[in-house]
Amino acid sequence: MRDDELPWHFTTTGFIFNPERTKTLLIHHKKLNKWVPPGGHIDSGELPHEAVLREALEETGINATIAQPRVSGKIIPTEKEREIPSPYTMLDEAIPANGDKKEHRHIDFIYILEAHEADLTLSDREVHDARWVSLKELNKLDTFASVDVIAKEFMI
Repeated sequence: MRDDELPWHFTTTGFIFNPERTKTLLIHHKKLNKWVPPGGHIDSGELPHEAVLREALEETGINATIAQPRVSGKIIPTEKEREIPSPYTMLDEAIPANGDKKEHRHIDFIYILEAHEADLTLSDREVHDARWVSLKELNKLDTFASVDVIAKEFMI
């Protein structure tokens, strides 16, 4: 099957930084066996910015906020329209088959979040470990190139 024929899943990822931007929160994902920011599939009836905050809370126990809620402010809310926060970027990601899941593609809404460093409550369903990491620590972790690039753009 060609890439353009694979089924699409809509997902969201939250890069969570401390207010000082000296650390980011990463989870060790069980299926991927990599260090990544929290995230997951967008549920039916859920907007991307709602999903990213839910996923961060479910996977880490952290109540984050959207750090850069980009909205133009030019749209006047009505009963039929409202502006929602734009993601920092969106990625088209190829996801290989894994267990009973067939190969598919993710349209991933990437948000920049902020939270104070706090004790973590991990989702044992998806997460092996989670930790706040500095730039120096990030360089030692097994992650994806996109995670490395985005995290380094926002960290000092």
